Amino acid sequence: MKEVRWVYTGQCRKRAHCPTCRDLEGGRWWREKRAETYELPNGEIDFACPHGIPWGAGPQVSPDATPEQKAKAEAVEKLIQARLAICRNCDELGTTSAVCDKAFPDAAKRCGWRRFVIAGQCPLGLWGPDIISGVDK
Repeated sequence: MKEVRWVYTGQCRKRAHCPTCRDLEGGRWWREKRAETYELPNGEIDFACPHGIPWGAGPQVSPDATPEQKAKAEAVEKLIQARLAICRNCDELGTTSAVCDKAFPDAAKRCGWRRFVIAGQCPLGLWGPDIISGVDK
């Protein structure tokens, strides 16, 4: 029997993996990996978060974060949401499956688009490390 519960680890308590963990479908592979080492709530892969983080939640700020860290996290989240809005627009136009699925083949089976939006560059050049259709600057 596993002796350590995942929800008691520092990584979980500091909210380090919430976007992946709280992605019901896309994060299931990740929770399954945690279950190999840690005890999960009620022994379930798709568990309700005991810290109250809902399914589909984005990045969370650690309860121990400084005001500066919280401000930075809010700014990053705004940038991510702006980039995701552009991605969703492309998806509605039918471009995502043709271009982005090829550029980011692991996106759908891993933690979704967030991870690529945070660190990547739009294959269509609509956003990147320095630009987001004029919003980044």
